[in-house]
Amino acid sequence: MSLSRSVGPARVFAWLRAGWRDFRAVPGASAAHGLVFLVGALLILAIGWRSSGLLAGAFSGFVLVGPILVTGFYELSRRLQTGEAATPFALLDVWRRRRGRLLGFGALLALIGTGWVGFSVALVHAMGPGAEPGVIGFLRQFVATGNTELFLVWCMTGGMTAAIVFAISAVSVPMLVDRDVSLREAIHASVAAVGQSPAAMGVWAAVVMALTLVGFVTLVGLVVVLPVLGHAAWHAYCELIDRDRA
Repeated sequence: MSLSRSVGPARVFAWLRAGWRDFRAVPGASAAHGLVFLVGALLILAIGWRSSGLLAGAFSGFVLVGPILVTGFYELSRRLQTGEAATPFALLDVWRRRRGRLLGFGALLALIGTGWVGFSVALVHAMGPGAEPGVIGFLRQFVATGNTELFLVWCMTGGMTAAIVFAISAVSVPMLVDRDVSLREAIHASVAAVGQSPAAMGVWAAVVMALTLVGFVTLVGLVVVLPVLGHAAWHAYCELIDRDRA
C-alpha cells in the first residue's frame, strides 16, 4: 500500500510560506547553515573560474548534491514541529543519529555529481582550446561558436540527471532524517510520491531550480533562499507522506 498522498500544485506555495515561517522562527540557525552554502559557492567560483566547463559542471553538480546538504534545515523544521530546541547544532545531531544512511545517500549523489562535472568538462574540452573563463565564456563557447547542438546535449543531459536526482531525493532525505528506514525504502517512497503528484512536484521542482538560480546569481541570497527552500521541503515531505504509516 502506498505511503504517499496526492496533492495539487497550489500546495507548493503553502510549503514556501511554511518554509519562510520556519526561517523566521529560527533565523540564526537557518542563516548559519545558509552561510555554509555561500562559502561552498564562493569556493567553487574561485576554483573553477578559469575553466568554463569545470565551473558550469561544478555549480550544477553542487545543485545535484544539494538534497543531502540541506539536512540541517529538515532537522530544524522537525524540531520546531515537536517543540525541541532548534539550535545551529541540529545538523550535527541529525548526522549523529542517521549518519550511516545519510552518508550512503550522499555518496550516491556525489557519484552522480562527479560524473556530471566530468561530462561537462569533457564536452567543453572536446570543442578545443580557447574558452573564455567564467559562465559567460561557457555560454559563448557553445553558442557564439556555433556549437548549439552540443549546448543542447549538455542541457538535455543535465535536465535528465536533475530529474532523476529530484525523483529519488524529494522525499527520501527528509524521510531518512525523520524515520529509521532503509535507504531503499526512502528512495522508493520518494519516487512513488513524485509519481502520485506529478503536477505538484513538477511545479515544486521548477520553483526550487528558479529560486536556487536566484541564490547563486546573487550569492548572498543563498543565506536566505536555500534555508527557506530547505524548510519548505520538509513541509512538502510531511504533506506528501503519511508519516503514521511510514
